[in-house]
Amino acid sequence: METKKAKTTMVAGLVALAGLLWLLTMATAGDLEPSGPPGPTMNTLDQIYNAATSGVSEREGYCTTVLEDGGSPTNILTVPAGKRFVLLRIYVQDLVEPPNHDGWKLEVDSRVLIDGAIVNIKGEKQFDFPDRCVALEADETLKLRTKNDAYEILMTVIGYYYNTP
Repeated sequence: METKKAKTTMVAGLVALAGLLWLLTMATAGDLEPSGPPGPTMNTLDQIYNAATSGVSEREGYCTTVLEDGGSPTNILTVPAGKRFVLLRIYVQDLVEPPNHDGWKLEVDSRVLIDGAIVNIKGEKQFDFPDRCVALEADETLKLRTKNDAYEILMTVIGYYYNTP
């Protein structure tokens, strides 16, 4: 009885497979050349490409490394008029052995963006901003300030500029 059921299932599967293959042979592709110009609500492939890549081509990459050796703050960048700066990542390297430092601050004009905590190790720290959450507007200045004069750090800033409407 089980042999008859297995044979019936196998025959049904083969018939279904044959039917599927027959349908696939009947399907044909249409002409790849358009029959006329795009309609009033359609876009050309060039227009679609330009729209999809317009944000990428207007970005201006930025990377710089600054040394802050205490005292007055070091200006890292000032955003030009008509642009916005997006911060992606910073690397901070302490150049002074602990405990001879009190940390650092990354400021935008007079607002504190990051208050660099004291880490009791000498070395490099990395801060990522993957969701593009830190953006500086035109004429804003990004500054690095140490909390005392005996502290030295090296900071690398990575981001990009783009035009604002």
